[in-house]
Amino acid sequence: MSFLAVGSVAAGIGAVGNIYGMVEGGKQKKAANAINPTYSNYEASPYAAQQLAAAQNAFNGRMAGAATEAQNIANAQANTNANAQRVASSGSQALALASAAQGKANDAYSNLGIQEAQNKQNMLSNLNQAYAVNIKEGDKVYDSQLTKYKLDLNRQSALAGAGAQNIQNGITGLGNVALGFGSFLGNL
Repeated sequence: MSFLAVGSVAAGIGAVGNIYGMVEGGKQKKAANAINPTYSNYEASPYAAQQLAAAQNAFNGRMAGAATEAQNIANAQANTNANAQRVASSGSQALALASAAQGKANDAYSNLGIQEAQNKQNMLSNLNQAYAVNIKEGDKVYDSQLTKYKLDLNRQSALAGAGAQNIQNGITGLGNVALGFGSFLGNL
């Protein structure tokens, strides 16, 4: 085989390799363009929102059973007063019994108020926990989407950079093949 044939084959192999690199670089750039790193708004869990709504309703409402308890206190006081009027032998005795019933009712209402205040504190704690759950849920969804966005963006950048590098290497390689083949021909 002649030197010219060997040189031509070597130049052809080099050119094919460089053209292949350019084609692969083009494919990589096309794949990079197909990646569309989009940022989407996140949505909080509906369960967290439901928990918050329930906690807000509980916080804004009266303690469960408080209205019934207040009615029971009023009924007990009325019954005591009615009985006192029936059994009292004098007006002063009826007033004394009514006064005692009023004192007991006042104590019962005071205790009910304390229970409701404690309940309100518990409901406030529950409400604050529901707010915290909502915030954490939103943060988790947002962080997940941001991570996906960053991964897509990095992948797109890496593919685009590799594609551009392969195309550049292919062009440079073809130029080197042409120069080498021209130099080879000049030496013949």
